[in-house]
Amino acid sequence: MTPSLSANQLRLKPLTEPKWFLPIENLYNRAIKFVVRHRFAFLWVFVALLIITASLWRFVPTEFFPQADEGQIRGSIEFARGTSLDKTYQTILPIIEEVYKIPEVKEAVFRVGPTETGFGAALGVVEAPYTSFLLVRLKEDRKRSTFEIAEEIENLIKGLPGVEKYEVSSTGQGNQILFGGSRGAVVRIYGDEIETLDSLANVLAGIMRNIRGLKNVQTSLGNPRPEFILRIDRDKAYSYGITPIQVALFLRYAITGQNIFTLKSGGKNLEVWLSLRESDRENLDKVLSLSINTPLGLVPISNFVEVQEGYSPIRIDRWNRKRYVEVSGEVVGRPLGEITNELKAILRDFKFPRGYSYEFGGAIQRQAESFSQLFVLLILGLILIYLTVSAQFESFRQGIIIFITSIPFRTCWCILGFPTL
Repeated sequence: MTPSLSANQLRLKPLTEPKWFLPIENLYNRAIKFVVRHRFAFLWVFVALLIITASLWRFVPTEFFPQADEGQIRGSIEFARGTSLDKTYQTILPIIEEVYKIPEVKEAVFRVGPTETGFGAALGVVEAPYTSFLLVRLKEDRKRSTFEIAEEIENLIKGLPGVEKYEVSSTGQGNQILFGGSRGAVVRIYGDEIETLDSLANVLAGIMRNIRGLKNVQTSLGNPRPEFILRIDRDKAYSYGITPIQVALFLRYAITGQNIFTLKSGGKNLEVWLSLRESDRENLDKVLSLSINTPLGLVPISNFVEVQEGYSPIRIDRWNRKRYVEVSGEVVGRPLGEITNELKAILRDFKFPRGYSYEFGGAIQRQAESFSQLFVLLILGLILIYLTVSAQFESFRQGIIIFITSIPFRTCWCILGFPTL
């Protein structure tokens, strides 16, 4: 009833196109007729354009995630081993004064030496009297970017005497949480021997430092730490009626301590630990002068061990029970895709010993995984578009014609317009 009454009572005026649109419509109609009369010529023109633009795709730079200006700068400085805490502080004191003079700096925090808890050492960060850490927060109202100010601070650190290693990063905490930190370009080298891994990593790190756009290139092993290695003479231990494990536990309890009993007081449990004094723990001769109880009586522990001086890495990483070393660098001022292609070309010519291999990590790995997933989604999207067009025209044949004549050529204009954006 309602449609019938509406059709009887309502009188719609015929739609008329504006006069200014008629010349445009006529021009469009003439252009369509011209293209149809010369369809084969235009077909070859469009095919040639498609081939040319498709070949230009490899020149389009790719980036995993744009670098964000978070207004935060982190840095670390490492001096020669054995540098005292006071000497480290006196050396970086001029840097502290110069950083506060930068007009864009809002606040800055400097730390010299190790932390009280030593939590950073568990994560592979060097904590020692010869190390220093800095955190700088910048003002929101400023003309220079975080990257420019970070470069200025880096130049200040370069001028310090006795600096062996330093790193200045302009990647803030948000990027580190979402994308795994500032180590954008990461190469993992897998193998068995630490010495070989260290040698390969140092050679590759030297090559990566010459790649434009990579900064703060370093290896996960870092500089090895000096240490004393105590090797137990098993035959001597057995000859005195004790096992090598007893000798090892004796040395461990002497240095790290042992919980001898627990005291209960006021509803609380108080653990009582027994160990050597700190001054004695730091003296190897005093540790070796201790005597261990054996069936034959007290015998100096030095009779069972051989002391060797050596070096050990700060940390050892494993994946699937296989050792690996990371060589990483921060990506600054250059698309990640270009650096990835250059790294691939370098690694193709890099000779690895038998049993050693490599793979990419960091942002390079995440970018490859994301792009592969996007490619699958692109294929699914194209199939969905084809099915939708075929359903509208009720013909699979017309859907194919519309699909192959519209999607590829629209992609051409997207590629040509990308450099402009």
